[in-house]
Amino acid sequence: MHFEFELTQEVLSDAATLCERVYGLSLTIDRDVLREISEQAEGTLFQLNMSTLPNVAKVAGHVAFWIRKLKPIAHAPDSTHKMLTINEIVGILVGVGICQKYFDDQTRKGFRLPKRIMLDWVMSLRTHSHSPHSCAITFEFLASDS
Repeated sequence: MHFEFELTQEVLSDAATLCERVYGLSLTIDRDVLREISEQAEGTLFQLNMSTLPNVAKVAGHVAFWIRKLKPIAHAPDSTHKMLTINEIVGILVGVGICQKYFDDQTRKGFRLPKRIMLDWVMSLRTHSHSPHSCAITFEFLASDS
């Protein structure tokens, strides 16, 4: 199995840009940490012992977890505002972006994450224990038809 580093970088850059625009921030992305996220996500996805590549919801969950854990996003020195939860926000947005861009069932339009769930999840990721697998299961539920 091989995890696509470019996928994470592209979707992460889009999420960071969105956060800069919405929250009035100036952010930087540590490319070395981004490579580490790719390696860690590939490792935890490999632990699933699947005979085929994992679906996008699993990839989204593992990537979101490792973004939250390793924190590749920092506030640039010229940023006038600061958000302590920026890596959690970007992690979830990257997961949603992965699901929407690379959705397994191309006949579906993906899903929207309600604001209340987003805020609850951001705070939970910030203050509670999570695992790559718990994040993957959450994206599985969000991306399911049910």
